Amino acid sequence: LIKGLLSIPDSHLNGSKTKRLCNNVNISFKSLQGETIVKHLDAHNICVSTGSACTSNRIEPSHVLKAIGLSDAWALGSVRFSLSRYTTEEEINKTITMTKTIVESLKSI
Repeated sequence: LIKGLLSIPDSHLNGSKTKRLCNNVNISFKSLQGETIVKHLDAHNICVSTGSACTSNRIEPSHVLKAIGLSDAWALGSVRFSLSRYTTEEEINKTITMTKTIVESLKSI
């Protein structure tokens, strides 16, 4: 999932590549609003959230993401993807494809 999402131009992995929970991925997309991406993914039955787990459902940038050095622009463009033991490879591929399509579409506006 991380490799596929980072193939999207102007994306950034938040946190360490190695010292992280295996089921949680937080990616920021430059110059986009995470909430907009979330709504578009939701329309395709892909459930994600914005910010960090500590500050979901808030409009201001996550203090956790700011503490790791993200600017407001990058922090506001973050999307959190969570996996479970039941997540399939097909679901991961769909998520990568749809996220890439949505990000490209939003950047073209």
